[in-house]
Amino acid sequence: KLRSIQDDKMFRKSKEDEEVAKLAAELNRSKAENYEARQHAMDMDESCRKIKAEHERVTANFQAEQKKRKASEARLPEMEFEIERLKQQERSKSSHSLAKKENCLNSDVCKGLQCQIDNLKDEIKSKNSRIEKLEKVRLTKEKCAALKKLKEEHKQYQEDNK
Repeated sequence: KLRSIQDDKMFRKSKEDEEVAKLAAELNRSKAENYEARQHAMDMDESCRKIKAEHERVTANFQAEQKKRKASEARLPEMEFEIERLKQQERSKSSHSLAKKENCLNSDVCKGLQCQIDNLKDEIKSKNSRIEKLEKVRLTKEKCAALKKLKEEHKQYQEDNK
């Protein structure tokens, strides 16, 4: 009978040891998952920081390009007005001669101003295309909110798995 009791105790002890081993394995698995989740969270935080920095850079570039474009657009009417004024001035001086009118239209001053206007128009076109490109890659409030939501869901997932 003593032998039976000892066997029973040994059996219980081996069952307890087996249970402890299972729990230890589960604990180690949980620790590994927790570590992975933390690493993922840190990666997500770093990604968010990079995206925010890129957003700030793109926004600054966008605003600078808009300023340049507006400055160019502001100068365009002034230059066109100056061309018209010079043309009229030449017409009034040479109202008697058609040849003089042609000289006015072809004068170096008019050509120079027209060249400047053409350059400004080209510059405006290039800046408008740059602005359109920047608007396409700009981080919107909706995208930022989606990133924050994803981050919160990840934190909730981590808390649920603890």
